[in-house]
Amino acid sequence: MAKHSSDSESITSSGDRIMMVSLLEEATHLKETDTLAAEKAAEKGLLLSLQLQDRNYQFEFSYLLGRILTLQGRLDEAHAILNEALKLAKTHFPKDRPKLSLATNSIGIVYYSQDNRELALDCFLKALQFDVLDQKLKILNNLGNTYTVNGNHEKALEYFDAAREEADRVGDVYMLTALLLNSTTSLAHFGDMERALSYSKEALGIANTKINWDERFIHLKIHALMTLGDLYLEINEYENALEVINESLEISEKSSSYVSYCMALNLMAVTYLKMDREEKALEYVSRTLENCEKYQHERAKKDVLDNVIEYYEDKGEIEKAYPYLKLRYEQSEIEIKKSRDENFKKIIGEREMEIQLLEEKNDEIISQNLLLEQFAHIISHDLKEPIRNIVSFSHLLERRLIGQLNDEVSEFLKFIVDGARNMNQNLTRLLDFTTLKKLENQEVQKISIPELINSLNEDYINIIHPFIVQIDYPNEDIHMVLEHAVALFDEIIRNSIKFRKKGENCNIKITASQEAGHTKISIRDFGIGIKSEYQKQIFKIFNRLNKKDYEGAGVGLAICERIVHLYKGQIWMESKEGKGTIVHFTISHE
Repeated sequence: MAKHSSDSESITSSGDRIMMVSLLEEATHLKETDTLAAEKAAEKGLLLSLQLQDRNYQFEFSYLLGRILTLQGRLDEAHAILNEALKLAKTHFPKDRPKLSLATNSIGIVYYSQDNRELALDCFLKALQFDVLDQKLKILNNLGNTYTVNGNHEKALEYFDAAREEADRVGDVYMLTALLLNSTTSLAHFGDMERALSYSKEALGIANTKINWDERFIHLKIHALMTLGDLYLEINEYENALEVINESLEISEKSSSYVSYCMALNLMAVTYLKMDREEKALEYVSRTLENCEKYQHERAKKDVLDNVIEYYEDKGEIEKAYPYLKLRYEQSEIEIKKSRDENFKKIIGEREMEIQLLEEKNDEIISQNLLLEQFAHIISHDLKEPIRNIVSFSHLLERRLIGQLNDEVSEFLKFIVDGARNMNQNLTRLLDFTTLKKLENQEVQKISIPELINSLNEDYINIIHPFIVQIDYPNEDIHMVLEHAVALFDEIIRNSIKFRKKGENCNIKITASQEAGHTKISIRDFGIGIKSEYQKQIFKIFNRLNKKDYEGAGVGLAICERIVHLYKGQIWMESKEGKGTIVHFTISHE
């Protein structure tokens, strides 16, 4: 009997394994066309893998289920199960770079879908560091998308171009098509609408050709249609926009692509708002909010609320905007709590990981920088939303009580709005300060000082009209990351303009000299100068010496000092009250 029982268990186990393999294939196949059926297959397979204690298949099903839930828009559930997949990989497959990369990248996609861009970027960059060739294309694409929504379109196109080269090299038509679509937002930003439309139509053509042989192209077709709709909106071709967006809406609903469905509903609402067809627009606003709530799609919910609020504010119908302002306020409170919880959990998790890294590599600087960036996200995200609400509701109160307020109350409201705007400016500058990146050698380039100053000069032409800004500069080069050089010179020059002598032109003289191992730059102005006792304090963050007469957050020179330190340099100043100031800094040649 014992022998018979053992044979039975062996046969059962073998049958379960065959079924487990079959369920993985089924869930993978259905993921692009029927996410509900795919979810059932993945859940059943996950249970089998747990019963059989097969860690490898447990990871595969957890990862796959997380991706399916992401496609459905069930982002909280997706995040939880993908975190379990990552823990599983770290515990049982610590040297399996493809698994670690796959799980990290997928968690980044969830953060991206939740509009948590800083943590998404962090995940994508970490996934890229695992250097898994099979996943490199998707990660480069995700980085491009994140930089796009962050508004860094130049950086986005760099990643998209790099990804397209790789896709072309390996002959990946699917990714080539996706990259054509993802490039369009940045192309449109730079005004190249012709190429953006061409890319979208080319991608749609490829998707239509391939869709019968490769079901993954269903999602690319949806993406192509919505991208075309966006572009048609940009050039005011509303009927064309409605046609393609409506088609994407139908396909999204049919294929259970709920994230795309919410985004398409929002696009329909935006189109009707632009056409000033208020009743029809509000119908789609209502449908978007209902489905965003159902499928946990916070970004589409935020977008549709912002769009309808802006529509009514532009028309001066603030009373109609009120219910949407209230919803936006409630959403921001939920977002803040969720963001705070997620970020602090992330910090704790990162701390544990970085302790291990410190033991292995003694890399304390990387550890601290990661924590600082995550802390900066908490500050910027959790505080900026309440500030926006203060400004919006103050304006609403002012408009509602127009004609009923005495001068004193009007002045109080102005103080509230001005204070909120100043706080918003301080947070933006604080974020600039805390998110400055370490140097990457491939980004350092030779920058012509004349070309740099000439490009900056365009912003200074009318800044103190009718007076002028005159800048003398040397014909020298400096080796830096371009965005660092722009920020460094611009901050110092703008300070010279701000603290010029009243009623006079602003004259600035820049000199450069090559010294042992570094370049020394001196930027001299002939303005009001700074008392000697304040000159060491000036580089401290939020240190403003004349708050009453001059605007600013007191972060600019702290940013300059941080940039210079990235290049192993020093920054200091000489100044005499009433005579002007010279800011010196050095940039290492290393």
